[in-house]
Amino acid sequence: MLDYDDEHSKSNVSSTATSKAKEDDHVSQRPSSVADGVKAALGDGFSCCGCWISGNAISLLVAAILFAAITVTQWIFAEIANSDALKADCVSMGVDVLAFLGNLFAECNPFPDSKR
Repeated sequence: MLDYDDEHSKSNVSSTATSKAKEDDHVSQRPSSVADGVKAALGDGFSCCGCWISGNAISLLVAAILFAAITVTQWIFAEIANSDALKADCVSMGVDVLAFLGNLFAECNPFPDSKR
């Protein structure tokens, strides 16, 4: 004789197996599959304002924007907390943003004779 708990656990097992089968039908959410999806959508890159924008350039631009946003937010909270250490960290992060932008310039360099 089965009691309620046994029946309930069996129904959970079958619904879990069904949901697992449904998940296997979808694309994996690993970073490599996300990168493959972006590459499939954009190809090797795209042209914008006469410049060729590669996948590396997109990555550098996204990283620079995110770092800049985090730096500004951290600076605001450093002012609120009156923390010189956080402000010094913001300066360091600002240098990182400049490095990302410098690498972005080198990636989008229009001079064909330049070495990378």
